[in-house]
Amino acid sequence: MNAPHPGILLVDDNPEQLAALEASLAPLGQRLVRALSGQEALKKILVEDFACILLAARMPGLDGRETALFIQALERTRHVPLLFLTEGEEVGAVDCVARPVEPHLLRARVRDLLESSRKMPTVRSPSRPGGEPVRDERHLEREWELLRCGRELEVSIANLCEREEHFRAVISALLEGIILHDDQGRVLLANQSAERLLGLSSLEMVGRAAQDPRWGSLHGDGRPCPAEELPALVALRTGRAVTGAELGVHQPNGRLVWLCVNAQPIFGPDGVTPTGVVVSLLDITERKQVEARLEASERQFRTLAEALPETVWMAEPPHGLIYVNGALPGLTGLAVDALLGMGFLSIIHPDHRARSLETWSRAMKEEAPLQVEHLVRGRDGSYRWHLVRGVPVRDDAGRVVKWVGLSADVHESRQAQQELQRRADFEQHLVGMVSHDLRNPLNAILLTTRSLLRRGGLDEGQTRGVERIQGSVERAIRMIRDLLDFTQARLGGGILLERQRVDMHEVVRGVLDEVEVAHPGREVRWVREGCGQGEWDADRIAQVMQNLVTNALKYSPEGTPVRVESRGVEEALVLSVHNEGQPIAPGQMERLFQPFQRATTEVDKAGRSVGLGLYIVKHLVDAHGGTLDVRSTCEEGTTFTVRVPRTGG
Repeated sequence: MNAPHPGILLVDDNPEQLAALEASLAPLGQRLVRALSGQEALKKILVEDFACILLAARMPGLDGRETALFIQALERTRHVPLLFLTEGEEVGAVDCVARPVEPHLLRARVRDLLESSRKMPTVRSPSRPGGEPVRDERHLEREWELLRCGRELEVSIANLCEREEHFRAVISALLEGIILHDDQGRVLLANQSAERLLGLSSLEMVGRAAQDPRWGSLHGDGRPCPAEELPALVALRTGRAVTGAELGVHQPNGRLVWLCVNAQPIFGPDGVTPTGVVVSLLDITERKQVEARLEASERQFRTLAEALPETVWMAEPPHGLIYVNGALPGLTGLAVDALLGMGFLSIIHPDHRARSLETWSRAMKEEAPLQVEHLVRGRDGSYRWHLVRGVPVRDDAGRVVKWVGLSADVHESRQAQQELQRRADFEQHLVGMVSHDLRNPLNAILLTTRSLLRRGGLDEGQTRGVERIQGSVERAIRMIRDLLDFTQARLGGGILLERQRVDMHEVVRGVLDEVEVAHPGREVRWVREGCGQGEWDADRIAQVMQNLVTNALKYSPEGTPVRVESRGVEEALVLSVHNEGQPIAPGQMERLFQPFQRATTEVDKAGRSVGLGLYIVKHLVDAHGGTLDVRSTCEEGTTFTVRVPRTGG
């Protein structure tokens, strides 16, 4: 029996589309064969010959493009014309038509394919002696499986090639150097970063063994690194990863590059035997250079510290001291190790230990400078005063990483200060006691002189003598009052006030009346405005004004007026005293309100003042919660301004 004449294979998963194709191609008088999938079409081409094949581009499973690849992979169907039926998409085929298509146009295209088929060499399907095609299903399945496996292998190889390209692209783009070694340590691959770090091209590195002495490797501490200690060979030998190893390598130009090296072994199918190793390289040259500079700076610091007689220390929270120079062991007789950490607490006097530790802890917590004084026990068991100061050291991010400081022996200076303080306290107590004891006899003399003057019966000479005695006693009483006020201000916690409701304008009037009697030849101009009511110590305010007005008269030329103002403002009263004398020198201005100071050295030659007036004025104004200002220039003269609030609250 003769084999059937080659027909037309119609491949589409849609039966309605197949029926439409059959109706369109029926006038051609050709044998039409249906296939509802790509797999079915492949089975049919293995047992039948076809003059041309029409393939739907879109089908589930094997689509038209994949089916065509298998068809063209077979020797005897390689030249069979194919016509793709598309929905408008690109399939990259030699011939295709977009659906829907007019039947007469489809027939014309198929006629051309049939004519082309007749010109192609024909490879027939295997047949039996009678011409009947062989239909060995096992043979067909094996051939189909071979085709499928071949196609999958082709796809797998393509995917592997694509992945290899991706891998090489990723490796090439890494900033880290990557080197792949085989199981003998020979270089198989190196990326561009490795070329840059090592100063060698891939061609120069590939095939070079890790043991090659040309690498010139160094350990992180600068010692030569033997081949057996190289991370790649250690990983190959032990089968364990090596991480964070520091290695120095000399480039061909002599430049030393420091690298952080990681080596990860690659295992064979047994999962035990390394077949290679991947090495990553990270440039840490700059970090090593910074560390070297820091180490040099540290050595310089320690050299300087050891040369100082004071104790130099460094501390890290919360561990305590991490360094002390030789001064403290020399002082205490203890070894350095015994003082490190919190061991230094043992040399602090027990009464001072808790306070010093509290100061230390607060400074650590607040990240603030440290200052404390305490007694430190020496090698002979005696205690001496030491002043400890420390400051925090911060890194680039502003974090405190340590404290550094000094501990200085201040025993002699502290004792000297205490002795000076004791002397000053004694002198002030003595002044207070003497002044107090002198006031009573002076008051008795003053009362006697006043009584003699009131009684009369004295001749002119006697009257002048009694008046001179009275004036001298009054000046002595004022000086004693100043000394008592000074003692109260310095030792008694401040001058006490007795506030009461008064009119400040009237207080000022009383002071000016007394001044005019004492200085009949001088002009004092007084300006008052606003309300003068408030709660003040009238005697103390009068003392302030008496001092300021008397000073203004004393330090201004004869014939020039002194101007006094008392002005009531909203919440306070302002008093000012102005004179036209020489300005106060800037150097004296700074000390003007200190005890035993005078505005100039040219006035008061009679020694009638001890230089406490302005000091006491300042304390009296402060006691009232007020302010005292002074302005002194050649053009404007000198003005003292007092501002006191109306109430003491």
